[in-house]
Amino acid sequence: QSENPDRFVLVDLDEDTASLDALPSALATGEPQMAVRAGAVSAPRLARVRPSGADDPGFEFGDGAVLVTGATGTLGGLIARH
Repeated sequence: QSENPDRFVLVDLDEDTASLDALPSALATGEPQMAVRAGAVSAPRLARVRPSGADDPGFEFGDGAVLVTGATGTLGGLIARH
């Protein structure tokens, strides 16, 4: 997909007949990756998540786990250890 954009589409399709019927319209959306479950089409999206009850998102991570991607370099390693 990265080397040939708009040439390949990845579709995760269940065995429901409604999903098979929805496949042509799902492919017409132009999404490069999607899942079709019981006729409903879903595409992966990233979204910012605000802490519950916070007006200003700020930069505090809180007590939960944090995923750091691309931390194989020197700077990424320092951020991950921090």
